[in-house]
Amino acid sequence: MKTMFYEKLPFTIDVERARYDLNHTILPLGEPVMQGAEYNSTEYHGFGGYSVLSRTGDWRDGWEMGHIAHSEARQYVYPDGIPNYRALKYLNFSHGFEHNTPTQAYVGEIQRIVEQLANNGFYPRRARISLMKAGAVTTVHQDGSIDSYMARVHIPIVTNDACIHSCEGIDLHMPADGSVYIMWVNRLHQAVNTSTQDRYHILMDVYDTNGLTENFKYAKDISILQQEADAFRQKLDVITLSPEEIVTYDAIKAQFIKK
Repeated sequence: MKTMFYEKLPFTIDVERARYDLNHTILPLGEPVMQGAEYNSTEYHGFGGYSVLSRTGDWRDGWEMGHIAHSEARQYVYPDGIPNYRALKYLNFSHGFEHNTPTQAYVGEIQRIVEQLANNGFYPRRARISLMKAGAVTTVHQDGSIDSYMARVHIPIVTNDACIHSCEGIDLHMPADGSVYIMWVNRLHQAVNTSTQDRYHILMDVYDTNGLTENFKYAKDISILQQEADAFRQKLDVITLSPEEIVTYDAIKAQFIKK
């Protein structure tokens, strides 16, 4: 029998404090980064936000991932499924496990819940305040292969009944009542916000190394992910793109820029 795609974790947040952090510290940082905004990306249209944990420690870092990998441009980035490290260097890609440096959005109640998850063996990565614009709808998609471990925490802080996460025939609305959800994102799913209100969730990739969940235990050696992230960075750090390569990649990128 297939297990449920989500669970509630045994933690809670103070939603009012989290909203205060959002309104008084995070939103004043500037306009949110909109993921894939310059590309013809229907899958990520209306999605963006502020990084809480990133590779560089800046709230604008970490949004390069995803929209290219799921688009027609994938043939240049992962030809035959093999990473093109020179293209990845050009696009400023990073390994997901690199995103563990606090940013300017790492504050207050948001910082507290990230630290609580870290202290309980969840190894939070790519934590962010995720904005889903009013009227935004994703395609039906999955964020990794079904045999890979891809679990994500969702913590609603501004939402309404018209914000739905659909997966495996279940339409899940997560109310902003302090609950902390963990879910598989390597299964086909879709998110919709058919309301006139922007939705804000705290999101992060996690790995349940202590087995606090029923169905999300991470059974592998977590240090392997760090080794993979270090090896990925070493490969990118030794690459210097020539002016000719940059011109070539600029031309390729232009094919996918919105007119």
